[in-house]
Amino acid sequence: MAKLLTSIVAKEISHLVELHLLLLATHFGGHPGHSTMVSLHLLTDTIKAAWRHKQVVSVLYLDVEGEIPNAVTHCLLHNMRRW
Repeated sequence: MAKLLTSIVAKEISHLVELHLLLLATHFGGHPGHSTMVSLHLLTDTIKAAWRHKQVVSVLYLDVEGEIPNAVTHCLLHNMRRW
């Protein structure tokens, strides 16, 4: 029963956050439908746009394994290089 109540409260909070635009569009944690792939596409598009304008791009990555639980690091790196 407690898990059901927690789930209902979490869905209501998520709905209110989306309704009142409390998270930035570029914030991916907690946004329904904002997957890791969507964030990688946004990152790629942002970098390519900067390069087209001859700008330098710097990226800071923090705790990739914490963001993607159970990721096999060498497979993740291989796939990212391939893409």
